[in-house]
Amino acid sequence: MSDYPSLGQQAKNFIKSAVDVVKNPYIVSDDIKQQRLNTCALCEHHDYIMNRCKECGCFLNAKVIFAGNSCPIGKWSSVQQGDVVVKEINVEDIDTEVMVEDRDYPVFPKEEKEVGFVYTWKESSWTWNGEGWDFNYPDGYDGPRENDV
Repeated sequence: MSDYPSLGQQAKNFIKSAVDVVKNPYIVSDDIKQQRLNTCALCEHHDYIMNRCKECGCFLNAKVIFAGNSCPIGKWSSVQQGDVVVKEINVEDIDTEVMVEDRDYPVFPKEEKEVGFVYTWKESSWTWNGEGWDFNYPDGYDGPRENDV
């Protein structure tokens, strides 16, 4: 059994997302894109290996860049043109290979981990407590925190 919705539901979700993009055909700023990716990275529905949402089935590198898209469970919402500096984009101009290579979100290991295993990414780290991750923030850290989601 798949961790994702049925293919039929994924198709419906994709069509809804496409309609939302047509209604609001802009991309968000890099800051908003990063905020969305950070929120998704901390979500229980995030597939770290595929960087997909298990709730809707969307590929997050593509979903988070469009102003008209939103999280299916309300953790981040669409952005209106007047709310942020955005620019129009042609879907054919999106280079998905670069977006994957230049990922800017943590990809937590899925394999078996011993209690106390530390995962570091950029200036922050997480420690495996046997059931989940404990967040370790350095002084001056201004990235996402577990309370942000």
